[in-house]
Amino acid sequence: MGKKRILHIISSLQIGGAEMMLNNLLQEEGYQKKFSCHVISLTGRGPVGDLLEKQGIQVTYLGVERNPFAGIWCVIQLLRIMNAFKPQLIQTWLYHADFFGGLAGKIYGKAPILWGIHNMFLDKKARWTTKWMVKLCALLSPYIPDQIVICAEAAISTHQKIGYRVNFRYIPNGFDTEKFYLDQDGRQKLRQRYSIDNKTMVFALIGRYDPIKGHKNFIQAAMQLKKSKVDFCCVMAGKDIDMNNKELMELIRENDLVEKVLLLGKIEASEMRNLYSMIDSLVVASKSEAFPMVIGEAMACECICISTSVGDAANIIGQAGYIVERENSNALSEMMKKVYEMDPLLKAEMGKAARWRIESLFTMAQIAEQYALLHDQLTADS
Repeated sequence: MGKKRILHIISSLQIGGAEMMLNNLLQEEGYQKKFSCHVISLTGRGPVGDLLEKQGIQVTYLGVERNPFAGIWCVIQLLRIMNAFKPQLIQTWLYHADFFGGLAGKIYGKAPILWGIHNMFLDKKARWTTKWMVKLCALLSPYIPDQIVICAEAAISTHQKIGYRVNFRYIPNGFDTEKFYLDQDGRQKLRQRYSIDNKTMVFALIGRYDPIKGHKNFIQAAMQLKKSKVDFCCVMAGKDIDMNNKELMELIRENDLVEKVLLLGKIEASEMRNLYSMIDSLVVASKSEAFPMVIGEAMACECICISTSVGDAANIIGQAGYIVERENSNALSEMMKKVYEMDPLLKAEMGKAARWRIESLFTMAQIAEQYALLHDQLTADS
């Protein structure tokens, strides 16, 4: 019996949580043995697409632009590919792909449709087009998808309130524990590169520059921690996290943290394990998240994580880290100080407990098996 054909449609293949989850799923050996996959990006090329193509996975880029006729052209192209590939299941990832992929899949009519949601809820500053897309998806949810896979349990109720009416299947994101682990050589390499003493406690916030990511909250917490006269350093990395970001630099100067903050910009995927190994504590200061991938990756590298109470953060961390109130820099600072003052042996034990939790509940192999079971179920029902 041959492999089942799965068509994966995603909004883009830039670096992001959903994009990396798709990449990790399709590279999982057990999943590869059962399914033959074709990936379509509605937009242009991206680094995740390059990773997929290196593994021999077929990737098509539609290069859709924002104009009134793009949607019609997109659906026509998707139908053309569906008729050629003859998928037995169509899985879409993120709102725009849910809408256009779902619409094309419904017209195609020969395969079940599985939508994918990887957001908690939309930020007020989201593009109006995205807001309308979410509303359209909610209206169409009883008619287009057979099921919706969602990566955060906390996001189910928020989407039901928006108007989504269909069966949700919760499948969390997974992590490659063979790729992410505490690398002592990598730790020393980066600490030497950035002239950070081994005794200095390093707190890090990793994520693109966006109000929703809470950089202001993190910086204000670090400013309060500085008043305690402790030996620490704050590292920030991600898109637009560099000295060219005038708004960020002004925030750092206003809080008198120029000598305490290191801005690394966008980090290559190959360097992420070394970065997690270099730091002592990962801080997620966000206002909103669904399933923060950085938490699981950092925990696999034995980092102590401190997160605001967003999405499924508490479910990922369990007892192997700490949760604080959102948008409360005082609470965040106090928790950072608590981690700083922890006994070194206790820190090491908590780090090992963090990795054990990821190995027990969130390995990529476990999550890929859940996706495979769902895909088998939907293709069997069809």
